[in-house]
Amino acid sequence: MRRAQFAEAIGVPEKWVHNAETSQGRSLPYTINWARRMAVARAIQAVVPVPLPTADRLAATTLATAADGTVVGDRRFDS
Repeated sequence: MRRAQFAEAIGVPEKWVHNAETSQGRSLPYTINWARRMAVARAIQAVVPVPLPTADRLAATTLATAADGTVVGDRRFDS
């Protein structure tokens, strides 16, 4: 996938992807899984004022926990 497609999958402008890569200090892999992770990170940032690297770590934990069906808080996330 190219940067434009990646940005479209997240629902952001390409500039946001560029800025995200800059804040992370690396290029992001343009894959569906990373688009999902960045979309969750963005949603976290919309609710909690944290920097993107922090939101990214929270998103990774959330997606990993939800993927294996374990309990997150009071909710259960099954595939």
